[in-house]
Amino acid sequence: MSEGSWVDPDDWNQMVEICRLYYIEEKTQTAIAKKRKISLSKVSRLLKQARELGVVRFHIEEESSLPWQRLDDLEGELLAHFQLERAIVIDFPYKNDGLGLQDDRLHQALGSACADFLRGWLRSGDHIGVGGGRGPYYTAKYLRDTAEHPLQRRLTDIKVTSLTGSMSTTPWTSAIPVVDADENAVALASAFQEASHRRLNAPVAPPGDNLDAYWGESGSAQVLSLANWKRDKDEFVPNVGLVGVGALAGEHRFCKKTKRPLYALDALNPELNTLLELIQPFVDRGYYPVGDVCNRLFFVESQTKVPEMDEDVEKAIKDCVSNLNKRILSVNKEQLRMIRARGRLIAVAGGQFKFDAISSLLTRRDGLPLAVNTLGKEISVNILCTDVTTAERLLRRALGQEDHFA
Repeated sequence: MSEGSWVDPDDWNQMVEICRLYYIEEKTQTAIAKKRKISLSKVSRLLKQARELGVVRFHIEEESSLPWQRLDDLEGELLAHFQLERAIVIDFPYKNDGLGLQDDRLHQALGSACADFLRGWLRSGDHIGVGGGRGPYYTAKYLRDTAEHPLQRRLTDIKVTSLTGSMSTTPWTSAIPVVDADENAVALASAFQEASHRRLNAPVAPPGDNLDAYWGESGSAQVLSLANWKRDKDEFVPNVGLVGVGALAGEHRFCKKTKRPLYALDALNPELNTLLELIQPFVDRGYYPVGDVCNRLFFVESQTKVPEMDEDVEKAIKDCVSNLNKRILSVNKEQLRMIRARGRLIAVAGGQFKFDAISSLLTRRDGLPLAVNTLGKEISVNILCTDVTTAERLLRRALGQEDHFA
């Protein structure tokens, strides 16, 4: 793009939105002008400019295309009911196929939508802390694949830091990869000009008992040292957190059973197996009591009376979560709060299994958490990228309506 073609980021975002309405939702220029409250001539001019600048590219790739569109009205409803600065909701209906492949396609679409948002929202000098998981992975992948995009090329001095150790370099299946924070950090840094990244180069849960010595030798202790974060916030604390939200069920990396076991699971057992056995009866009935952010586990209280959880069972689950967290290399609760206080905590997640965990990371407009977890309400997210089914369920829960997910 020539120097004379530079576009202000806010104008660029409006241009992208108008292109989405025109080319994807097939709205007329008149309808767009009315919806955006701008003149018809401006709509026409922005569409023409978008073609000239390469915002619109006519390319068909049938096998990998994931049709989705943002739902403005539903995004507005989330903003009205929750303490969110931005909401990104895509019309990509979720269907559990029992194999995890449809869930993976959902996260591909979420990553694409989040990448579109970040492309115009990030600023030069941002320090991005990234977690593992498919939401951050596909976000980083789509940004990396469009590294030459004019709006990405304008960004300089971007720093990227891994927020948790690695599970393994072994794929889950031929279709769905293990997506560790280190790999996500490398992909994200490669999406911008002259960006730097800090990898932990350490497993999320190494064998043995001398964990501090193991992590210290790898240098990861310096990157995630709470003392360093408190001593020099400008150097160590990201002002943008890009995280996934997990639930111990289905395709979660802590639940995988492979021919070549993930070394992190070996190090976390037998405690992890005990936890999975404790929660399975509730998972079978649609309640997912343990979630994670950056592999940091947390307990989520049930929002319904059924299924009931015995106090002793609840205590046993919480004890397992606490003990496992002591062995996991990841940002802790205080560090997640520091990221949120310094800037923005962005969650990219959706799907049936994660609903309880996602709901516990949102704060209602009255200041109360939508669901209680052991992380604390101070770690509610500022920006949420999710799917239409999850968004509608969140609104029903906020309004006290019956949840009829099928």
